[in-house]
Amino acid sequence: MREPNWTEPELSLFSQVPKIKYKEIALLLPHRTFVAIRNKGRKIHKDRNWRPKLSSGCFSKGFTPWNKDRIIPIEDRIKNKFKVDPNNNCWIWQGFKDKDGYGSIIINQKMNKPHRVMWEIHNGPIPEGINVLHKCDNPPCVNPDHLFLGSQKDNIQDCIKKDRFVRGEKNGRAKLTKNKVIKIYYDNRKYAEIAKDFSVSKASVGSIKKGRNWAHLNLTLPLVLYEKWVDLDTLKKLFPI
Repeated sequence: MREPNWTEPELSLFSQVPKIKYKEIALLLPHRTFVAIRNKGRKIHKDRNWRPKLSSGCFSKGFTPWNKDRIIPIEDRIKNKFKVDPNNNCWIWQGFKDKDGYGSIIINQKMNKPHRVMWEIHNGPIPEGINVLHKCDNPPCVNPDHLFLGSQKDNIQDCIKKDRFVRGEKNGRAKLTKNKVIKIYYDNRKYAEIAKDFSVSKASVGSIKKGRNWAHLNLTLPLVLYEKWVDLDTLKKLFPI
């Protein structure tokens, strides 16, 4: 159906754009559709070489944002995002956390770890290649008193010392037990026979005997020397499957 002709009073409303919006004009002209009003307004202003911005996304003239030229110190940003745990005095990060539980914060358009940032605030720059470790073993903690510097090797040793390193039978995917591994290590048969008895691959048997797998058991005693002190029958009693 063809739209009726526009009257002078109706056209005069478009002269008030952008003080009033097309939606407001639509309320004043209920017999016109919004699409017709919008298209008519765009045509009028196109003829005048000017087209209003319906949503400029800018502040109005003379308006000053409250945060203009204001830089919030990084320490204050972090203080507003942690809570103190009264049980262990950990400063628990309340912001975004990664899959490992460590906090994350954006500084200068880059993602940073707040516990590293807190260390630098209180103790200075972190040397290259050095990690910031937790004494409290609490990943979201940002308390500088609970942090210390260490290499990746120090980090792994700290995990082992505190029994946080998943290895051996603690690994949910482990097919063997400690006793089975000891028997495999001191078994002098062919790899294929051992692998068949313990339902593992020959490569797994070789890795155990060469100390690559289950190395934390420190199985370094040669079988020949071991047999001088303990016979194989006793060995089977000590380490039953």
